[in-house]
Amino acid sequence: MLLLLFKLGARRYALDAMAVAQVLPVPTLEPAPPGPHGLAGLLRYRGGLVPVLDLRQIAEGEPCAPALSSRVILVGGRDGLLGLLAEHVTDTAHLDAAHQLAAIARQSSPDWLDPTLYEDEEGLAQRVHWAALLTPELRALAGPEPDPP
Repeated sequence: MLLLLFKLGARRYALDAMAVAQVLPVPTLEPAPPGPHGLAGLLRYRGGLVPVLDLRQIAEGEPCAPALSSRVILVGGRDGLLGLLAEHVTDTAHLDAAHQLAAIARQSSPDWLDPTLYEDEEGLAQRVHWAALLTPELRALAGPEPDPP
């Protein structure tokens, strides 16, 4: 499976590339009303608003570094779009069962992280289940779905 790789601090993570709608440089975000932990703001995108979560804030309690390699990854499907702010969004990799290591205990891993670890020549990566982050509260913040391209 093709995965988009990124970092949050020193740890590597991956998203299924099939779920990625677009990868954008970090724009100026619209302020959002108080919302879930990690809500960085709202992105104006194709006539709509997309909630953006700071994944490092959620995972480690500190915001993503303002670096050139930091990006907003737009993911989504029928349930709407979600922006994920991440660091070092620079690579993709084909990782499959041959790259899997033993799963970590589910109770030590939040719902939005797959317990399976992947390993390649760059090190370990853990897959993110973005749909677990798209709560009804975030859907309500987004308003109507953005216009198609």
